[in-house]
Amino acid sequence: MQQVERGGLKLDSDINDYLGFPVRNPGFPNIPITIRHLLVHRSSITDGSAYSDSYACGDPAVALGVWVKEYLKPSGKYFNANENFLDWAPGTLDPPTPPRAYSNVAFGLLGHLVELVSGKEFTTYCQEEIFDVLGMKNTRWKIGDVTQHALPHTYLDEGMKLQKGQRLSDYLVAESVEDSDIVQGAVIPHCLYSFYNYPDGMLRTNPTELASFLRACINGGQLDGKRILKESTVKNIFKEQHAGQGLGWVIGSSPNGDRVFHHGGGDPGVSTFMAFRERDGSGLIVFFNCSNPGEHEDKIIDGMLDLMTNLENQTSR
Repeated sequence: MQQVERGGLKLDSDINDYLGFPVRNPGFPNIPITIRHLLVHRSSITDGSAYSDSYACGDPAVALGVWVKEYLKPSGKYFNANENFLDWAPGTLDPPTPPRAYSNVAFGLLGHLVELVSGKEFTTYCQEEIFDVLGMKNTRWKIGDVTQHALPHTYLDEGMKLQKGQRLSDYLVAESVEDSDIVQGAVIPHCLYSFYNYPDGMLRTNPTELASFLRACINGGQLDGKRILKESTVKNIFKEQHAGQGLGWVIGSSPNGDRVFHHGGGDPGVSTFMAFRERDGSGLIVFFNCSNPGEHEDKIIDGMLDLMTNLENQTSR
């Protein structure tokens, strides 16, 4: 959205206007995919097996631009017309489900588009244009750029075991874990891992620093006099595009019906949630260093929303 403000990108332009290689859904070769389509999960690009197979311990071994090109270009190493694209046209607002329209790969592509129009690697761009501006000193994309990490864990529920042909490394486990540790009821630590399409979910941060970004969003694009977006741009981001979807954010409601802008995420050993309430700008961030906290996550989030309401009521008295 910074590049939209600066004229580097246009929301409704064909992404092929910026890429050095053509991208089309093979089933709809004459229908362009736009920046807006990517942001609202209506690009018809989906997460094929090459995406899930790219998870590995350590930082990505393939550059973002190379990965995106090889995944989307018909002659690419990771290209698969059936797995990488859905069978509906880009821009379809009410596509059939399943499969879900949500696309992680689309956000890796957005990251690469930022690289192309800014002339900077995505990691460098974010540090200079967002993290440094907001004082997020310990927030980075790469494992090697962070000195302290919470270790992700996964609880192995009933029936969890290595199947024939599977390897221990398929679970991204820490080096200390042995095959005999993979038993029902165990809590298994993961290695510090990443994947090639990292802009969709590999940000290394903590709730305190991420709160600076959230506060800037709540405050119309600025924090403590430092601006990362124009207020009009922020309003556009939180404007509903379709079915409760803003530009990269989900529009929902709290238990008492207040409108809430939010987004969650999950990966092996990790679950996250960030949100703020439109009525008064109260925000919350929840990080778990475990997979699928399930009802516990819902209870904590709902409880925090209730707490914000109770504190507001006490203050108003």
